[in-house]
Amino acid sequence: MRSIQQHLLTTILSIFLLFMILIAAFLWWRSSAEINQVFDNDLSQIATLIGVIALHEEEEQDIEDLGEDLHEHGYEFPIIFQAWSKEGVLLLHGPGTPLDRISQRKTEGFSDVEIDGEAWRVYTLNYPGYVHLVHVAQAYSIRNALVREFALNTLMPIILLTPFLGLLGFAISRGLAPLHWLAQQISNRDQGNLDQLPTENVPIELSVMVNEINALFERLKEALERYSRFTSNVAHELRNPIGGVIAQAHSAMNANDETSCRHSLTQVVRGSQKLSHIIDQLLTLARIHPDRLRNSFTRFDLHAITVEVMSELTPAAIRKGLEIELAGEGPLPVQGNHELTGILLSNLIRNAIHATPAAGQIRVSLAKRECGPVIEIEDSGPGIPEAEREKIFERFYRLPENVNPGSGLGLSIVEAIIKIHAGSIALSTPERRSGLIVTIHYPATAY
Repeated sequence: MRSIQQHLLTTILSIFLLFMILIAAFLWWRSSAEINQVFDNDLSQIATLIGVIALHEEEEQDIEDLGEDLHEHGYEFPIIFQAWSKEGVLLLHGPGTPLDRISQRKTEGFSDVEIDGEAWRVYTLNYPGYVHLVHVAQAYSIRNALVREFALNTLMPIILLTPFLGLLGFAISRGLAPLHWLAQQISNRDQGNLDQLPTENVPIELSVMVNEINALFERLKEALERYSRFTSNVAHELRNPIGGVIAQAHSAMNANDETSCRHSLTQVVRGSQKLSHIIDQLLTLARIHPDRLRNSFTRFDLHAITVEVMSELTPAAIRKGLEIELAGEGPLPVQGNHELTGILLSNLIRNAIHATPAAGQIRVSLAKRECGPVIEIEDSGPGIPEAEREKIFERFYRLPENVNPGSGLGLSIVEAIIKIHAGSIALSTPERRSGLIVTIHYPATAY
């Protein structure tokens, strides 16, 4: 795993070195151009001066004496020069200057030559008179030495700053100290310690992360508490049916007549059916993962799926002597999870059938409104007291007077499905009679 501190130091050092290289390259290029320009101007001026001197000395018949004087006194010049006559006679040359032509150029201008394996810059000056050509040359090594000295002097302040990069590393280490503190705080936690992280003196850059971690701890704590309650309730709810099935099975084994045996076996079947229903509901709850299911939303007809669910449950309502109807015309296209919507409708309509006494009525209404699709399920049963309406959505909670079969998980599943669809559920009492109205509002985005 890469270290943030190491990554920052490596990045900064790389940028610093790249900056140094670019600056050095630019200074070398720029100073070389300017210094070469200055030296070229000097060469042209010196060539002109030597040409004038040579012409003057030739007119005075002293050019040979000038040459001897230059060589006798051993003057050292940073340049070499030659003056040639029109006939190709070397009239004048400086100390250290070869006797062969420095350059083969015969017109005025600059040229580059190699003398004894070294590069030289030559300026040629052309005269129409006796002194026909003047060559003045300077070694490139002299120019390059000056360029190096100039570039080094310019870069020296930046080079002297290099040791201060160590202070930069120390500053980065100090700046990342809160991250190490946060890592230490988290590493010391386990599932039994989900207390909030301290937020005092936390840097602004880390405050968002600390707040999100605290929010995560809070969600984990709530999830663990729900899990604890859930497992406790599951154990309690399954213990009674299992105990009943075992007791009835023993009773059937010990029965002395066929009637008692059949009665006990009937109770075994009922208890097993209840267990199967509880397990089915638990599996449904386990399959409801909000994030995963929201990503699988599709477009379907809410009216069509309502008709399908009612077709499956209408026979049970008719056997009980209930009148069940559907109000609202289709199609009603919505965006959501088709399977979960079917489970939601099935649980609510099944609850209405169980709660409504014989000769009662159940009405399912669908409406398309600006705020979103609305489902209403109204029954003529005893209803739910207002004091109990918040509790019925808790898992395994059943009304004290409820004797109908069930596990107490149906409305918990309904509420979870509604939350996945970002909707809401409300319970109310019909105006003219007893009963219950369950109203489900889908958001406008469901269209």
